[in-house]
Amino acid sequence: MLPRKREIVAGEVEDLQKKTRAGEGEATREEGDAAMAGRGNEIDEDLHSRQLAVYGRETMKRLFGSNVLVSGLQGLGAEIAKNLVLAGVKSVTLHDDGNVELWDLSSNFFLSENDVGQNRAQACVQKLQELNNAVLVSALTGDLTKEHLSKFQ
Repeated sequence: MLPRKREIVAGEVEDLQKKTRAGEGEATREEGDAAMAGRGNEIDEDLHSRQLAVYGRETMKRLFGSNVLVSGLQGLGAEIAKNLVLAGVKSVTLHDDGNVELWDLSSNFFLSENDVGQNRAQACVQKLQELNNAVLVSALTGDLTKEHLSKFQ
C-alpha cells in the first residue's frame, strides 16, 4: 500500500506543477496575501504546494481557519508554536504563567538575556510574529478558563 500512496501524492504534486507552469491558478502577490490574510476559500498553490501535497485541500482549509492555543513555552512549546506559525494557522495564542529565567535560554530559542524577568509568552510573541505576518500571534497570561478554551480548535 505504501508505494500506491506515494504514487498518488506524486501525481498530485505533478498536477500542481503543471497548473503552475500553464499559468492556471496563478495569483499575484497581492491576491496571495489577501487569501492568506482573509483566509478565503482559495489556497495559494505556489506558496503552499508542498503542504497541499502532504495534507490535501480540505485539511489545509481547516488548518488555515484554526485558532490554536499553546500552553507552556519552554523548549517543546516554543518548537510547537514555531511550527504552527510556519504552517499558517489563523492564529496562535501563547500561554505561560512563568517568567523567563536564565536556564530558559538553553531550551527556548526565541528568548534572549534581555527577556529575563518578563513573562515567557509575552517575550515570544514578537519573534514568532516575524516568522509569518499572516498568522495572528498573541499572548495570554493568568489562569485558563472555560471561556478562554472555547475560542480554540
